[in-house]
Amino acid sequence: MLTYTTLKIDASDSKKREAADEAAALAVVEGIDWSAVMNAWLETQEAPLPAVVFASRGSKATLNVSTLPHGNGTTYLQVLFTWDEKLGWIRSRRHVVSAELHDPAVLARCLGDLAAHRLEALMQRLHAEGVGVLD
Repeated sequence: MLTYTTLKIDASDSKKREAADEAAALAVVEGIDWSAVMNAWLETQEAPLPAVVFASRGSKATLNVSTLPHGNGTTYLQVLFTWDEKLGWIRSRRHVVSAELHDPAVLARCLGDLAAHRLEALMQRLHAEGVGVLD
């Protein structure tokens, strides 16, 4: 089970909602009129980038997903994964990975990893299958 909120997409941005599985989560992303959202955002370009923010219950990890236009008329998925990993009683480490994905099936697998708390696997998948990966 994944929970999600939206950033700069509609009036219900702060409302927490649920997606039963990765297919439902992917349907949320695909159901947004990203062209209209991004055109409105481009007028001001105020941070943050409009996104659907997915989280898995019980973990301190989020996956922000946006759909951006590509120069050739196609779109791609821009994802930002953050995870605060607890290393002990006091210590923790923050992981941040940003990548573009060109295949919604890869996003579905990433969402499945997030839902199953396979956070290391999610990071490895972004590194292996993402384009322009930054961490």
